[in-house]
Amino acid sequence: ELYRVIRKHTQQTISLTNKEKNSEKILDIEGLLAELESQEFVEKILLQFKEQLEDGEFARVVEQVKNKEKEAQRVVHSLKGVSGNIKAYDLYTITQIIDKKHKEDSLITDRDLSQLQMSIDALVKELRAVTYKSANKGQESAAQGKISDLVAKVKQSLKGGDLIEEEPLDSLIVGLQDRVNKEELEQFKTLIDSFEFAEALELMNKWKV
Repeated sequence: ELYRVIRKHTQQTISLTNKEKNSEKILDIEGLLAELESQEFVEKILLQFKEQLEDGEFARVVEQVKNKEKEAQRVVHSLKGVSGNIKAYDLYTITQIIDKKHKEDSLITDRDLSQLQMSIDALVKELRAVTYKSANKGQESAAQGKISDLVAKVKQSLKGGDLIEEEPLDSLIVGLQDRVNKEELEQFKTLIDSFEFAEALELMNKWKV
């Protein structure tokens, strides 16, 4: 399924020139972004590929090839297609070699298997770093969204002259500690405690949050 999705959105084959030019690259993320023009989609397919390498369709590929299992040739061929289309050139290169040997019924050496394992390990490490950054970015976005909601809620209460509950006020102040000057936050809390809502709202409106 992942193979079909990626092939739909990328070039279906890699020219020899491009393969040689990028043969030292574990993962050409910049090239993939330039082709797909969607960071969200790139992150999605890279996460899916990482999961397939670790626990899915490709998790046992080295063992399958070594033991000459029935599915080995199909799995290697699929892995070659996916790795080529997401521009994982090291893995593409070794799977291309093994795929060719399967078709020619040639000997797949221990060196081939070692190179396959090393390429997978290096790529998984790279994919983990990419998906970790993506997860952090998502958490930061969610945190910013929560703070924005709290700011809107507190402003609405101040405009209406309503008492502000302690929990959202404390959460707002904690969330703004890295965004607003400490003295201004203390001043804001003092204004709230003194029921000077108009002044507190005026101070809030100066913050760029």
